[in-house]
Amino acid sequence: MIKKVKIDGMMCAGCSSRVESVLSSIPGVNKAEVNLLTNSATVDYDESKVELSSMADKVKKAGYTMVLDGEDLKKKSPLKRMLESFKKNS
Repeated sequence: MIKKVKIDGMMCAGCSSRVESVLSSIPGVNKAEVNLLTNSATVDYDESKVELSSMADKVKKAGYTMVLDGEDLKKKSPLKRMLESFKKNS
């Protein structure tokens, strides 16, 4: 299955590279492409081997947020999310 998801907290090419590396290293993920400009990731994965929620957990451990269906980032302003992400990654 191929799924495009929003990634919150990326501020530079290093961030997007890290998220891509984390996603690509998960068993069951065939390919992951992260786009810093759109704050998104396109993940090609085997649904029988890995779930989006477990991918989101790995991304969270790396300091970023993978937004799953039904989650709403509008609860926090973009500036507040950016500052929180900066504090986590400092």
